[in-house]
Amino acid sequence: MMTLFVFGISVLGMMAGVVLLILGLIKKKKLKGGIVLGVSILLFIVSFMMPAPEGSKEKVEVASKTEEELKKEKATSEAKK
Repeated sequence: MMTLFVFGISVLGMMAGVVLLILGLIKKKKLKGGIVLGVSILLFIVSFMMPAPEGSKEKVEVASKTEEELKKEKATSEAKK
């Protein structure tokens, strides 16, 4: 949940930073758009580096086949042809 919050804030900040940067260039004023954009990009990167909460991690079981099972499948598929 916290990761999503930081991600959302960073995306909104990037949009605001770009708008401030463009307005600053048009009006020839320093509106600190570059600083807002830089901090937002940093937050964006940090949001992807944050670990997921313990409850949201799912265990995934991987079923692997032995060589014998693969040989049996290959033999049955060849026999059908």
